[in-house]
Amino acid sequence: MKTSTKHSIPIFFLMIIISSIAFLSCEKEVNEENLFDKKWILTEIETDTADILPVKEIFIEFSDSTITGKGGCNGYWINDYILDGNEFNVNSIISTDIYCGKQISGIEETYFKVLRSAEKIKIVGTKLKIKGELGKLKYKKE
Repeated sequence: MKTSTKHSIPIFFLMIIISSIAFLSCEKEVNEENLFDKKWILTEIETDTADILPVKEIFIEFSDSTITGKGGCNGYWINDYILDGNEFNVNSIISTDIYCGKQISGIEETYFKVLRSAEKIKIVGTKLKIKGELGKLKYKKE
């Protein structure tokens, strides 16, 4: 029995389109219910010059009045920020000031710079993404 590949190619592309639509529909509007009171663990920092994988746990937690977290070495607090749908701006970050070696302190410094440049925030499935002028931060929900 001879099978035709003529119809297989359009079906393949149709399945790709359907998968893409399903993936895009997983994006959620950012709100208190899906963002607040959850611990988001950083999985990657993307910048123009490099992609950085954290060597120590870096995380962020949102609540109704403040953002807290750990930058790999130092704890941090953000009391002055704007969150409006997918718009997200950090005005200042307060952190402890402990030096933890060149590598960890360098990653933490890059993390804080990218976080300070934040402009957009979105949730896709169990992933949180923050995008700014200096790069992207990618997190997974703990």
